[in-house]
Amino acid sequence: MRDELSGRERQVAELTAQGLTCAEAGEVLGLSGRTVEVYRAHAMIKLKARNAAHLAALLNMETLAALTARIDNLERQVDQLMVRITKQEA
Repeated sequence: MRDELSGRERQVAELTAQGLTCAEAGEVLGLSGRTVEVYRAHAMIKLKARNAAHLAALLNMETLAALTARIDNLERQVDQLMVRITKQEA
């Protein structure tokens, strides 16, 4: 999903997901609040977000999905290590 956005759109969307206003995000990025509004609008159009809260929810859901996949991968690695340890102890 984030791949669909330009680098700046992604930055603005991530700051929106963190709860920053356009003015606050502008301060962080060294842009005017109006410029941030434009980037946010472009991100919302590309991701089909209805409003800023929906944009934030979409990004947070994507982050959660990525973290869940990473946790699943780590759990598999732990299981494999436990099997090796058990075999070595036997």
